[in-house]
Amino acid sequence: YPLSHSDIVVLCLYPGKIIDFINTNNQLFKENAIIMDAGGIKRKVVLEVDLKDRKDLDFIGAHPMAGNEGQGITSASKTLFQGANFLLTPTKKNKKENLALIEDILTAMGFGKISEISPELHDEMIGYTSQMPHLISAALINSYDNKDIMRFTGNSFDEFTRIARLNAPLWRELILGNRDNVLQLMNAFIHE
Repeated sequence: YPLSHSDIVVLCLYPGKIIDFINTNNQLFKENAIIMDAGGIKRKVVLEVDLKDRKDLDFIGAHPMAGNEGQGITSASKTLFQGANFLLTPTKKNKKENLALIEDILTAMGFGKISEISPELHDEMIGYTSQMPHLISAALINSYDNKDIMRFTGNSFDEFTRIARLNAPLWRELILGNRDNVLQLMNAFIHE
């Protein structure tokens, strides 16, 4: 369906591409459309999305807390969202009825707890629960160069380092887009 026929549009792109797509195409969206993203940083996206003179459009920041180390359709799973957390970052501009509709859809999709939080709290918490673990996992993998290492690993190493195999360009953008929170968390981690 083209944008002009879609009541709800979910953009699953890198954060910068989400901003560019909405800002470039905002005149093409259907009247009163709900637009959501599924990205891992919110302050930058919510701040930089410009709906210009489209007061009818409703952009809702969203973040499903589910994924795996794969990329693309080949990594899809019909159970990926079952019981998973989902974060919404509404602003004063969002319409209550649209938020309620989105929450109903998310519940029907199988998501567990759906939370409404500020974009600022989202980025602070995701810095800790997602971006820091990724950095620590990648640092562990990159800190020891032994081609024979797999003979010495077990479940704990495999699970801890799984996220280091995630999409590096995406994670670079997420971490740099949330650098203030990540640097503060990194300093606390180093101190401990």
